[in-house]
Formats: sequence, C-alpha cells, structure tokens
Amino acid sequence: MSRKAKQPADTGDTPVPSKTALKKQMHELQAVGEQLLDLPARRLASVPLPDVLREAVMLARKMHKFGALNRQKQYIGKLMRRIDAQPIRKALAAIEQEGLAEKHSHKLCEIWRDRLLNEGDPALEGFLEKYRGSDRQQLRQIIRKHQKAGSEIVLATESKKLYRFLHAVLAADEKTVSDSQEH
Repeated sequence: MSRKAKQPADTGDTPVPSKTALKKQMHELQAVGEQLLDLPARRLASVPLPDVLREAVMLARKMHKFGALNRQKQYIGKLMRRIDAQPIRKALAAIEQEGLAEKHSHKLCEIWRDRLLNEGDPALEGFLEKYRGSDRQQLRQIIRKHQKAGSEIVLATESKKLYRFLHAVLAADEKTVSDSQEH
C-alpha cells in the first residue's frame, strides 16, 4: 500500500500556511504574551487588552510553580491567537521606546554629573551654554557643597542632588524640544 500525501484543500488564491509556519506564529504570539508578564503594572494598564487576557496575565504574575506558570503562558498564547495582536505589539513597541529614552536620559545625566564634578568651571560653562534655562547659582551651590563635603555620606547626598537637578533640567529641555516639534 502506498501512502498518498494529503493535498491541501483548494481555497482559491490564498495559500494555506504550513504547519511549521502556524507553529512559528503561535510561538511569536506566546512570546508577545510573555512580554506582558514582565511589564510593570503601570505600563501594563496602558496596553489595550481584552479583559480575559488581562485577567490571565494578572493570574500568571501570581504563579510561582514552574509547571503552572508554563500552562498559564500557553493559555495566554491561546488567547493571543484569538485576538488581533497588532495593537498590543504597537503598545509594547512604544513602551520599549520610552524605556530607551529613559536610559538615554539617565546616561546623559550621569555623564554631565561626572563632568561637572571632575572638570569644574569649563564643564559648568558648557552645560549652561547648552541648557540656557538652568539655574547657575543653584548648580554652583550643589557643586561647591560636593567639593567641600568631608564624609562619604555627604558626598553621596550631594551627588544625588546634582543628579536630580540635572535630570529636571534635561527633562524640561526635552519637553521644550518635543513641544516645539509638535507646533
């Protein structure tokens, strides 16, 4: 007896995806669902999810047993296959971009803080030239306190104050730039 290969049903112009392609698509949707598990609650709230999927994600976050968690992830993947995942993917991409912008801002603050503390006045003039809305007096005061600090605790405190000041200035500058681009 010879076996005949199953011929896909003729559906006109649309090709039937292979079993491998379907499985790959299922794994991709499950991976998107797993990304939802890693989001902080504040960011998860901004993602457009059906109630059933949101409940499944919240339940999975509470699970600690490996097998139960894997089954719940598979269930989330199953739910993802039933809905249009494109809005969820877009929301996750936007959240990722926000995270990259935050990392960039953090790194820039650290660079300026180190330059201001190590290079002194030349770095201060460069910062004030680049960020014209900065309060020169307050910035000098924080730097001076850091330089006069005797203990490690005071050094760390003043370094944090300088970082917070720089973060506020850079955030205000970023907001000004984004507002001017919108108009």
